[in-house]
Formats: sequence, structure tokens, C-alpha cells
Amino acid sequence: MLPEKSVPDGTTKKSSPLRRAPPPVYLPSAVPFYLLIPLAAALVYTVGSLYCKQASDQGLRSDTAFHLFNMAGAVLYLPLFAVPHDALTLGSLWRCAVIAVLVFLGNRGTFAAIRLGDVSLITPIMGTKVILVAAAAVAFSGAALPPGMWVAAGLTTLGILVMGSRDLASAGANRRAILLVLGCSVMYAAADALISLWAPGHGGLAFLALLPLLVGMASGLFVLRDPSVLAVPAAARAPLWKGCFYLNAQGLAFGLALALFHDPAGANVVYGTRGLFSIAAVWFAGKWFANRERDTAGHSMITRLTGALMITAAVVVAVWSKSN
Repeated sequence: MLPEKSVPDGTTKKSSPLRRAPPPVYLPSAVPFYLLIPLAAALVYTVGSLYCKQASDQGLRSDTAFHLFNMAGAVLYLPLFAVPHDALTLGSLWRCAVIAVLVFLGNRGTFAAIRLGDVSLITPIMGTKVILVAAAAVAFSGAALPPGMWVAAGLTTLGILVMGSRDLASAGANRRAILLVLGCSVMYAAADALISLWAPGHGGLAFLALLPLLVGMASGLFVLRDPSVLAVPAAARAPLWKGCFYLNAQGLAFGLALALFHDPAGANVVYGTRGLFSIAAVWFAGKWFANRERDTAGHSMITRLTGALMITAAVVVAVWSKSN
């Protein structure tokens, strides 16, 4: 029976079902806009890594790409010193030096892994950094993470294991590349957590600019000892410089997100979409980068895609958790 309601003349009439108020819809608050920065960085990272893989396939040594990338980054970050910032102190210098060592080692292992393994495998495996960053954030700052973020980090790690299951079972180059990337993830995770913790109180953007400068100077010292490391095959020059530019540009964007918004766990979960981007790029645009992984990986592409989709689900969980 329909309910009755009063009308101005004092009579009553039955209300129409069509006029009933709709049930309330509970939506999360706006998604944090800064998470768009690591999302864009993830896409650019994929492009840069494919160019570096192309240069490697053209005979480029991994240590050559590594040192040139570091020195290019030192130049690219210099404009940050022109932005108003807090003063750098001795405390800033030693803190930045600690992070620089972690980044230097992480970069070296990453370029070696890119030369050894497939981009569609190496890039998604880098997603293990998510749970490591979450753990590092708690260890270094005592910050509490929402349960949804831990679920997202765990789901990401499970996706990584699914993705690399076939290659971990073998003893080939991809297995060595996976182990290298896992070690790099530890380095990068500690660096990200420390940047978010230390940058705000020790120079801000200047702290962020000093980091690649120290890393680039370290590479410069290696090059001075052995100038032959700068030898680049002619066919590798164009993809190398494109790769160095894109990788450094995305690193700058991601570093700004860490230094300005202090959410290393959330930023890294969104950054994990680079795994899905890398598989999509290899599958649909591999020929633009002279990449043949779609043909050589075989059925491994299925498990890689499955793991990448699990990582994407983790991103959804993480963003929902942050927006609530």
C-alpha cells in the first residue's frame, strides 16, 4: 500500500512510486590529484625502458647506458636549484649522500637487468618495490598505513610472483634479471622512503636536485678513470638518448611527487601500472622499438599479463583506500 502525504488543501493523496527519493549513493571523496603524477611517470618509464632495450640490442654496454643516464640526470635536475627552496645544510648533504648511494646501486642493477631480460618482465617485477616501500615507511617514520594499502601491496607482490613464475623456474638470462631487479627494488624502496622522510626538512626541492647531482658526479669519476666507457655504437645513439631523456624525466616527476606530497606507498602502488603499460607496449607497439618479445616470450606473455592485471587491481584498491 502506497504511503499518504498531506497537500495544501488539507486532503491527502497517495504518493507515486516514481516520486520516491532514490537511495543514497556513497562515493569516495575525490581521488588525490597527485597520484596522476606517478601514473604519468609509469607510462613514460615504459617508453624510456623500451628505448634503452633497443639501444642494448644494438650493442650498447649496460655500464655505458648507466653512466650516461646518471650524468644526463645531473644536468636535467639543475633547474630545481633556481626554484625557491630551504637552505641546504651539512645534515642535508650526508642524508642526500646516503640516498645517492642507494640510487646509484639501484640504477646500475636496473640497466644490467634491462640488457639481460625482457622489458615486459623486468618492468612489472619492479613493482615489488611497492610492499618494500610500505615496510620502509613504517620502519623509518613509524607511519601507519591504512589496511587497504597493505592489501594493495600484498596483491602487487602476488602479481609479481605469478608474472615471473615461468622464468624463475628456469636458469636463463631472465631469471638472473629477475634476481637483479629484486635487489634493485630494495635499494629504490629505501631511497623513496628516505626522500619522503628527509626532503621536506632538509632543502625540499634543492634536496631533490642534489641527489642526481651526486649520482652523476659519481659516474663522472668512473668515466674519468675509463673514458672508453663512453663509446656508443652509431645505431644505438638515437634510442640511447631518447631512453635517457624519458627515464630521467619520469624520475624527476616521480621524485617531485615523493618530495611534495609525502605519500611513498600510495605513489609507488600507482607507479606499479608501468608493468601493465610495458606488456601493452610490447604487444601492440613493440615493432616501433624493434622489440621482438611478443614473438620470443611465447606463453610466458599470458602469465605476465595475468600478473600485471593483478597489479592493476592493486592500484584500484590503493586509490580507493587513499580517497576514503
